[in-house]
Amino acid sequence: MKRKHQQEFEDTITGIKNGSDIKTIIMRAVPGAGKSMIPMQACELIKAGLADRLCWIVPRLTLQDQAERNFVDPFFRELLDHKFIIRSSTNDDNPARGLDGFSTTYQAVGMDNNTVLFDFHRHRYILVLDEFHHIEKDGIWHKSIQPLIDKSEYVILMTGTMARGDSKRIAFIDYDLTGMPIIESTEKTAVINYTRKDALQEKAILPLIFNLSDAKAAWINKDGRHCQVASLATARADLTAQAIFTVLNSEFAEQLLNKSINHWTNYKSKHPRSKILIVTSDFKAAKKVIKYLSKYGYVSKIATSHDGTAAIKAIHEFKNGKLDILVGIAMFYEGFDCPQATHVCCLTNIRSIPWIEQMVARVVRIDSEAGPYSKQFGYIFAPDDKLLREIVDYFKSEQMKYCPANESQMELFEREAGDGGGQRIQIRPLESSMLGGREIDLVQRKLFEEKTPTDLEDELRKKIDDHVKSYAYWGRYRESKLNHDIKGIFGRARALMDIRELKAVWVWVQANYDLKNVRGCKIRVPRKAVRWYG
Repeated sequence: MKRKHQQEFEDTITGIKNGSDIKTIIMRAVPGAGKSMIPMQACELIKAGLADRLCWIVPRLTLQDQAERNFVDPFFRELLDHKFIIRSSTNDDNPARGLDGFSTTYQAVGMDNNTVLFDFHRHRYILVLDEFHHIEKDGIWHKSIQPLIDKSEYVILMTGTMARGDSKRIAFIDYDLTGMPIIESTEKTAVINYTRKDALQEKAILPLIFNLSDAKAAWINKDGRHCQVASLATARADLTAQAIFTVLNSEFAEQLLNKSINHWTNYKSKHPRSKILIVTSDFKAAKKVIKYLSKYGYVSKIATSHDGTAAIKAIHEFKNGKLDILVGIAMFYEGFDCPQATHVCCLTNIRSIPWIEQMVARVVRIDSEAGPYSKQFGYIFAPDDKLLREIVDYFKSEQMKYCPANESQMELFEREAGDGGGQRIQIRPLESSMLGGREIDLVQRKLFEEKTPTDLEDELRKKIDDHVKSYAYWGRYRESKLNHDIKGIFGRARALMDIRELKAVWVWVQANYDLKNVRGCKIRVPRKAVRWYG
């Protein structure tokens, strides 16, 4: 069964196929509700002959990889009965390589030398801008992406929040005189909204339980003056930011981390699939957390933009059951999809509402293999500061509209706990009750992942490279000469080939560079004469 926003999107696509003038679809869907299915649904326009390809642009490298994998996910393929395939591309010539489209990042498009735009001129594209609030009005990305919008056959703008952390305006939407965004449906624009209330009514996301810890703090400010607050929760507005920074860079951070890990460990003893995310303010803090956890025998890894390849590998391990603790800054904010994640430890001093909302959304996804919906919750451990308490009150008011109060949930936490510098910390859980017993498996994932086009391309290139290296070694040929011959026969470098071409090369090298009959039959003879000692 599709969720409200997914069904509305399908109805919109059906209307387009039936002749409506809609060219732009704006979707505002609460974080964690599931927008990743939308691009696959949009590909119905390709099947209908109204477009040729799809380009899905995301804000992070990890989401680019996830976008490609979503298209080969067996669950989505069965649910939508689709066979579309896209590949990851970073400003490649012919980015789709004969497939139904490609995924890329805003950063890549911002540095592109018009290779993407050139393909938009050659084919009718559906352009999907994921978390498009990242694009600042009149900013560099706006200027890079506007030509793509101008050449697109259809444009889909998706976001979990219609606000930026820096309060600047978002590209591609209008604002009224008070600075509020104007999001209205017109003859050519369809607007689809999916609120937290909608998601809770449909039991599409999990209720949250917050554990906020108070602390006292003392610091020296930039003027050299000694400052302190007796309570983070009641700190003056002008001191709050400094107080938060202080507690997250002192003993309190370790105490909050300990509390999070202890609760998660106890929870995991009864729910073996459970995982925890630890969000830090910067790379230095992330490394410090890794070191601290390893001291107590916990295995964890970092996922940050400082090393995109390692981050993607760590996230794969986290999703596929090989890793239970993941530490990062922002790479697993928007779109990070791991239903097994149940806990978040917030060690970041970022306090913009969009960022906090995206952070807590990482643990609202339903794990279809973790038991009934009524037994699942998302747990947030964080400092007890004013903004977080305001967000807690907001979440609580929305959850309580659909759930009766359940005092038994208070037992999940201590009512009082130890300190943030000598002061007793008050635990302030958000009471969340059952939203029902219906189990939703729309976000189901299997531990086994289907291979993506990028996986297959990399696998074929490695097979070819390994085979050529072996043949050159045993036959005493120059590897560069063999590669030059292959390029001459097939007319292009292997880095530019699609899967079909790479398969042809693989068949050719096995037939023509036969390792069984290579010179010397794998007995490597030295080039120079050597003295024989008989």
